[in-house]
Amino acid sequence: MDEIAGVRADHGRLIHEVALSRLLGDHPLGYPARGLPEDVVKLTVADVVAEHRRQLASRVVPIASGGFDSDEVREAFKTFSSPVPPDERVALQAGGVVRAPRMDYVHEKVLSPRSHVLVSWVLLDRSPADDFPLSVVNRLLGGATTGALQAAFAGQEGEYSCYTYRSVFSDCAVLSAYASCGSTAIDETVRRIVRVIESAWSGVLSDPCSLERAAQALNGSLAIGMESTRLRVNWIGRAMLDGTSQLQPIAGSAAPAATMVSPSAVDGLRARLRGPQVTVLEGVSGR
Repeated sequence: MDEIAGVRADHGRLIHEVALSRLLGDHPLGYPARGLPEDVVKLTVADVVAEHRRQLASRVVPIASGGFDSDEVREAFKTFSSPVPPDERVALQAGGVVRAPRMDYVHEKVLSPRSHVLVSWVLLDRSPADDFPLSVVNRLLGGATTGALQAAFAGQEGEYSCYTYRSVFSDCAVLSAYASCGSTAIDETVRRIVRVIESAWSGVLSDPCSLERAAQALNGSLAIGMESTRLRVNWIGRAMLDGTSQLQPIAGSAAPAATMVSPSAVDGLRARLRGPQVTVLEGVSGR
């Protein structure tokens, strides 16, 4: 369990790990690993939550996760271990928040409850029109969003963080923003996060040259992201264990720094920012 020992000092990371496991399932980007590289075992959401409860003696209950498709959300809701009664119906709230409409039952016997909100965008496989690796976009968005989140949540009680994840053997990336808030402020918190991310995304797209420069600077990097050092070892170990295709360095753009990214590439990137996946967790406190 050494792989997740860090949750004692970084509760935001725990929330990200739980939510990404639900969001991506068996995708290699969706969960960390535990054990040695020669004995990699999948770490499930239940494992993470159990370890968190053991370490911190707190209550964190995944109550809902999903995007904007109500049918898929209802199906996904059935997989959560939640104290919400069977006859309770999941509600699709404004901004894509998915949660049980009656929260009193969840908060029963829980003092000073805090909600943990995670909004995640999955940046899918690169398309032929892309002139640079997806990891570059992920890195730029992560950097731009961190400062924007700091400004958006300045003076607000609770926590916030931004994480970027990049798979070393699958061209997929995840950008996630997390914030804790009071249970009555979930919708507004989600809307604020979405506005911050969309604003950062627009800024990246408005400066194609920055994409070229970042691609060249990051050429040859295996993994990009604030959590890449720890997770990279797990991904490489799993790839070797499973006989996955050979790991290759992520190639940057071969174009000169002065060359502009093609309009088709920018259009392809703009299409990537679709509806986010929203996860809501209920805990004892903002931590």
